[in-house]
Amino acid sequence: MFFRRLIKKYPAEMKEFLLRLVDSADANTRHFVGEMLRPVQENAWFYNEPEYPLSVLRRMFREPRPYPRTSVGNNLSDLARRLPELVYGLVAELVASGDKNSYWIAYRACRNLVKKDPKRVMNLFGIDEYRYKKTVYKRESN
Repeated sequence: MFFRRLIKKYPAEMKEFLLRLVDSADANTRHFVGEMLRPVQENAWFYNEPEYPLSVLRRMFREPRPYPRTSVGNNLSDLARRLPELVYGLVAELVASGDKNSYWIAYRACRNLVKKDPKRVMNLFGIDEYRYKKTVYKRESN
């Protein structure tokens, strides 16, 4: 919470700091960065300036470690609630990269989008079924 207040009060300085941290060899540090950039109440201004968190998160789009990778996917999923078209574009970019970690992030990012438009999400991934927890969305047979 403290760091999120600093981000809001000193966005330029904190962005420089986060950009240094995101390149850390330590996965916990990268996870910290991802969590600080979630568009929660203190960071709701990110919805109006999504390039701020994305400028840092993009450097994690091929994240190999589970906790920071999950944080990036969760960030995108949160952004999708208010900026779905932006996230659809990012998901297409991640899937097209061919990187398995990017694909995982994209899949995680769609957990809110799939509720509203499962067919569009499945088309992005080229799949007939999207699973999240116990919910399964299937393409309708024609």
